[in-house]
Amino acid sequence: MNPEQKEDSQAALLNEIMQLAPQGKVINCEFPVETTVIDTVNEKWGDPDSTDYIASAKGTYATYSEHHAAFGFNKGLQIFDVRSYDNSLKQITMSKVEEILGTPENIHHYNTEDMLVYKAGEKYQLLFIFPKATQQNSDPRLNHYNVFYPRGTVNMMADDPGIKY
Repeated sequence: MNPEQKEDSQAALLNEIMQLAPQGKVINCEFPVETTVIDTVNEKWGDPDSTDYIASAKGTYATYSEHHAAFGFNKGLQIFDVRSYDNSLKQITMSKVEEILGTPENIHHYNTEDMLVYKAGEKYQLLFIFPKATQQNSDPRLNHYNVFYPRGTVNMMADDPGIKY
C-alpha cells in the first residue's frame, strides 16, 4: 500500500467510526451501548475470556479477545462502554484522528496513555486511546477506541453522578 492509499484507508475507517458512534456502535460489532445487556453478548458470543470489576470505571468489563472487543456494564447489566481493539485500528495515527475529526472536545493525559474525546450524537462519547506521546514517538498509533454512554455509569441509589470524559 502506498502512503496515499494508507491515508485514504485511515480516513475511510475514521469516517466509518464516526457514522457508527451516534448509534452506540463500534466497527465490526453488532452490540450498541445503552440498549444492550451483557447477557445478549454472552448468548451470541459465549462466555468472555475475562471479567473484571473496575471501580474507577464504575462497572465490570468483559473481554472477548477473539472478537477484538470489550464491554463495560453496570449493575443492571446494561452495557455503557464498547471497546474495539480491531487490528485495522493500528494504522490510525493521533494526528490523523485530529486531521479528520477536528479538535477533540477534551484531551486526557494519563501515565501511559493519551485519550482524545469527541461527542458522538446527543448521548455518547467517542474515546480514542493512544500510547502516551513521547519525543521518540510523537504521533502514536491508536491502541483502541470506545463508544461510551456516560448516563450508564450513573447510580441514583448511591447518589453517584457517574463518569463523563
